Amino acid sequence: MMADDAFLMQMSLPELKNFLIERGIRVSGYRKNELLNLAREAFKQKLERKCNLADESARQLERRTVNGTVYPHPDSSDILWDTCLAQIPAIEAYDVQYYLKTKCLWTNDRLKKYKSDNSFRLHTNGHISDVKTAKLDSDYCYIRGLCTPEERQSADPYRVWILIQQDGTVVSGECTCVAGDGTCKHTAALLFGLQQFSQGQTDRTEIGVTDKMAKWTNPVRSTRPIQITNLDLRQQPDNRIQPMACNDMYRPVTDEKLNNRTEKEIYKLLKAEKLAACAAYTLSDSSDSEYEFEESVCENLIEYSKRFYTLNPNASFDEYVDALKSYFDRNLAIKISANSVNQSSSDVWYHQRAGRITASSVFNCLHFSGQNNNGHLVKQILGQKDSCMNSEFIPALVYGRKYEPKAREIYLETNGKIHKKLKYSAAGLVISDKLPFIGASPDGLIECECCLPGCIEIKCPYTHKEKTPKAAAESDSKNFELKNGTPVLRKNRNSPYFCQMLCQMAVTKRTYCDFILYTQSGIFSERVHFDEELWKSMEENIMLKIYLYHNDTGDRRVAC
Repeated sequence: MMADDAFLMQMSLPELKNFLIERGIRVSGYRKNELLNLAREAFKQKLERKCNLADESARQLERRTVNGTVYPHPDSSDILWDTCLAQIPAIEAYDVQYYLKTKCLWTNDRLKKYKSDNSFRLHTNGHISDVKTAKLDSDYCYIRGLCTPEERQSADPYRVWILIQQDGTVVSGECTCVAGDGTCKHTAALLFGLQQFSQGQTDRTEIGVTDKMAKWTNPVRSTRPIQITNLDLRQQPDNRIQPMACNDMYRPVTDEKLNNRTEKEIYKLLKAEKLAACAAYTLSDSSDSEYEFEESVCENLIEYSKRFYTLNPNASFDEYVDALKSYFDRNLAIKISANSVNQSSSDVWYHQRAGRITASSVFNCLHFSGQNNNGHLVKQILGQKDSCMNSEFIPALVYGRKYEPKAREIYLETNGKIHKKLKYSAAGLVISDKLPFIGASPDGLIECECCLPGCIEIKCPYTHKEKTPKAAAESDSKNFELKNGTPVLRKNRNSPYFCQMLCQMAVTKRTYCDFILYTQSGIFSERVHFDEELWKSMEENIMLKIYLYHNDTGDRRVAC
């Protein structure tokens, strides 16, 4: 054992890494003393060689092979590199996270502390440079760059490249460092830089945009002066001393996202007064929102209800519903649906959902116990829940918006071979003609010559994105049950998914809804048929709990 230890102690860092790689042990992210301990353990367990470094060329070939297509090496003269990065795929944070977790074997704890990782500091300190791209075909491209070594900045930089799909999925990577297999900190640094670059390209608007090519720019280094008394040379640069709490810093307020309608009002006011205000550059004036909001959209349910009860304070519930039917007639309902097909990207959609029980809130309304101290259900129905959090930064929503079109495309392609002349159309907010205070926004409406009209509901669960659809369903016992070893949707009022789809079918008057579950490992779909009796009982239950709640004195109240 002493001889083995002496043999290992004489090894250089590259030799240690090669020794471990040959035995199938990852070496990325470890210092020399940690690698030495791993090598000692390998000797102790008498691990045999699983591969020979002579096979490195075969592994390199494997990293450049996708679905049977072998792409040329980035160093090949056949590759045409371009410094303009305007057309590179949009790399999101979860694309980087997925690669680091699956390829580089980062732990959840390391992912949480990524800002203190050496790879992230390589990016923020400007070690990545000369980034170029090369389009391989319609689906894949290369992106390469140079990474200056962290400790030997005068040495030749490492050459790093990644193979990336057009949807942002990182397939593989390589680096000229010792690790070489795309799991090193240099590859991670390039990914962090590309994610920030993509975000910068996405955030650009028409204001201030020039015709210059989108080229790579390194982060600007900055220094932060502090008082001498706060200096602590033992700490890492990122672990700065947090300021002590004081009265001047106490602000018990919650920052709210500016409502789109309010934003447009401010912009129109500035525009009408011809004020050269800086605020105008941050407010909405995109081509998608140039319509006059007031002229194209009527009162929403809350606004109309206030006006109705002001004029008719003693009106009964039936009179109120009749008035809603008269106001939100077929023509107006069609107009609202047409103006809200972009759903969460539409001002009309948010405006007209306010005050309505929608398909996504039906389950909560059904199981409302009468106690609502925190106002959660009220906020959900009144549309106030979204105002205190920006959905653009919620990973689950961002992930869903990115992969929902892909799931729909796969569904239509697969079912188009089964159903004759299958047609899809986007759906906005559909208002119930029977009870106009109920609405639904399915993920699409479908028609074919062999079936009656239906709708679709797509779920892309962020927490199960890496699982197979079957494993994802098995993890969700609230919405799925096992039948003969196969997960199927629960068809009862205790399933949020089923309640949502039942409401969508009732409001859109469709006989079925195709449920689609998408993960990055596959897709699952199941046709759910409308249950009229169950919906009728649910409808009555909702009215009793929410709109027909009476206290002991008989006064009409909204229960929630």
